[in-house]
Amino acid sequence: ILIIAQTLQPCPALAQLDLAMVRGMAERSGDLELEARSALGTGVVAQRRGNYPRARECFEHGLLCATRQGNRDLEAIAHQGLTITAMIADDYDGALRHGWETLNRVAGNSAREAEALVNLANASMAAGYPRAALHALLRCLKHSTEHRVVVPALGNAALAAARCGESGMLEILG
Repeated sequence: ILIIAQTLQPCPALAQLDLAMVRGMAERSGDLELEARSALGTGVVAQRRGNYPRARECFEHGLLCATRQGNRDLEAIAHQGLTITAMIADDYDGALRHGWETLNRVAGNSAREAEALVNLANASMAAGYPRAALHALLRCLKHSTEHRVVVPALGNAALAAARCGESGMLEILG
């Protein structure tokens, strides 16, 4: 369901239709996992459309369903979405809390840890903690070789290092 929402980004109406169908199935069956996936997918679509309040509501509902079911993977997805929506709302305490919850739930999966660390670093920078951001980004760089993660992590690490006065780090990152 989440893959549908993410891959149909160019066609959000189709993704919304598919998610509505899944939401109906979840309501009829009472399946918490299906309900969580439907809510999280709807949250992704809302987020892509820039409707962050709606996205937050969906991620919160998805988190509730995932927690009731004990599905840590879906909890991680919900917390990741809530990290982003909290940052958009300038709720840095919430972003940091959800960022840590995401990281806690993806521990052991290097690719997902790297993504969580980038979001946590962004929240740390926005909250005025460049040293924490730098540490998160350096840890992220140890976990990932994917360009979509590494390139922004390097740029943000250089910015964080500059804000911390770490000129030696700038040479290493450059």
